[in-house]
Amino acid sequence: MRLLKASFVTYFRYQLFGDCRIHTPSPKHPPAHIGFFDILSMEPVLPSELEREIFETAAIQDKAVIPSFLRVCHRVHEWIEPLLYRVIVFSESEKHQSSVLALQSKSAEFKHAVRHAAVYSDKYASSAQELLPQLVSIESLVIAGDCPLELLDVMDTLHLSTLLLSIPSFSPQWPRSTLPRALFRSVTHLTVYLGSVDDEVASWEDWSILTSLPALTHLCMDDTLAPDLLQSIVENCNRLVAVIIAYWDGPWLKHTAIELAQNLPVSDPRVIVTMIDDFDKAWPREAHSGNDLWARVDAFLVRKRRGEIESSVYFMYDETDDAHSTL
Repeated sequence: MRLLKASFVTYFRYQLFGDCRIHTPSPKHPPAHIGFFDILSMEPVLPSELEREIFETAAIQDKAVIPSFLRVCHRVHEWIEPLLYRVIVFSESEKHQSSVLALQSKSAEFKHAVRHAAVYSDKYASSAQELLPQLVSIESLVIAGDCPLELLDVMDTLHLSTLLLSIPSFSPQWPRSTLPRALFRSVTHLTVYLGSVDDEVASWEDWSILTSLPALTHLCMDDTLAPDLLQSIVENCNRLVAVIIAYWDGPWLKHTAIELAQNLPVSDPRVIVTMIDDFDKAWPREAHSGNDLWARVDAFLVRKRRGEIESSVYFMYDETDDAHSTL
């Protein structure tokens, strides 16, 4: 971030003064008085590709700066406006609905800017079915409600790398009928969670198709599915880099999650137990910045390999909690 800020300082010095030196005002060199329209009419000094990269990188790291960037000048507006649609959400939120409606009326360039999408309710599955085929650059998708067959058919045409799917109710047939679909051929990061609590026991016989997913490296399951399958997953899925057991129900289950992490039935450095709180609010922000669950998991595993986190620690705290080293 410091390097990025330094780049912006250098950029604006070039734009306003023609070089990156700081001139101290004096009678011989009075301070420059440059009007707003003079700035807009100035030709860029930096190469266009570098200038664009600076603005786009800053906009991706902090979406809050986008409105200000849109007012800088015409060329920056053209670069940055599509980034408003980098993350879209189909939900009951008026803000989300406005973004989806605006995107539907935009040109292909804007639709190609979308990288992440989420469908928070099956009420919006039909809207997603219409728009998703046009999002040819989409990388990650969240389906947080029922996923109708028609939506799965659309998803088969996408080249997703990250996917979150909810299973509305326990069904031994779900992994057998769903996981062999074309959409899973490109998925590297997969999250599945059971939308309802069930006393049924998940069978590895039903889920063994996980071993044949060609690109899968990161797997996350909720606390309902994972305990039944964990032993078989770590024994049979050798390509997996990370296996996550996630508690979704709220912070009051933190003690339960920590207890599980301290008494895992397996000893495997790839396994992590964690909490996922306030997902609906957090996901759009994390998707835009790139600091999502998977980024935190990879950072946790790197620290573990370096010895900064003890090998016996399997619980990953929130970034704001430093207690993970004391478990």
